[in-house]
Amino acid sequence: TYADTGLTNGTIYYYVVRAFDGTQESANSVQATATPVDNLVPAAPTGVSAGDTPADQGGAITLAWTPSTATDVTQQRVYRSTTTGGPYSLVTSFANNTTTSYTDPGLTNGTTYFYVLRAFDGTQESANSTEVSAAPVDNLVPAAPTGVSAGDTPADQGGAITLAWTPSTATDVTQQRVYRSTTTGGPYSLVTTFTNNTTTSYTDTGLTNGTTYFYVVRAFDGTQESVNSTEVSAAPVPG
Repeated sequence: TYADTGLTNGTIYYYVVRAFDGTQESANSVQATATPVDNLVPAAPTGVSAGDTPADQGGAITLAWTPSTATDVTQQRVYRSTTTGGPYSLVTSFANNTTTSYTDPGLTNGTTYFYVLRAFDGTQESANSTEVSAAPVDNLVPAAPTGVSAGDTPADQGGAITLAWTPSTATDVTQQRVYRSTTTGGPYSLVTTFTNNTTTSYTDTGLTNGTTYFYVVRAFDGTQESVNSTEVSAAPVPG
């Protein structure tokens, strides 16, 4: 017997054996063939962790791990599911065994995602790593509306104040909220909400002539509300 090493997996090799008596070599034996294959499944990556990506508007989870200890790994594969235990779908592959982190984008805030990693050696894929999970969240408070102004509504019988402002510069605002108080600095009560980031004015009616009202406007991105805009005030009077 003899073990022929250093060959290429998947290549067919042909063999004959001959005898030699010190002078002459025999004819070939019957020819035999064989193809070497990798019979060892690589070890899975370890130390896998998942968490919300910090300081963003959400939609992303960051993974980290320690690569497989196998020496013949040609790919690291990241799999994702919305159900614990799978089934998993391939998210991305790395053609190395050195990458140790990945940020998965385009996700839905508040949804929990489950991940496993696998190592691939060109022939066989490892078992799943330990499953980890995380849910992306919006970590950035939207900027408040700016340029807020308030004034008595002209040419009326009073009881109304007209507000104007410039919407928040944040790109993910889902609501603009107008707050009012009869005391500077608040506490404020919600007056009205606009489900957009395009409205730039509002007339607040049903007020008492001669009373000073204080207003702030805030932006809301579906998760977090901005700080107050600059406070403005006005008192309605009959036109």
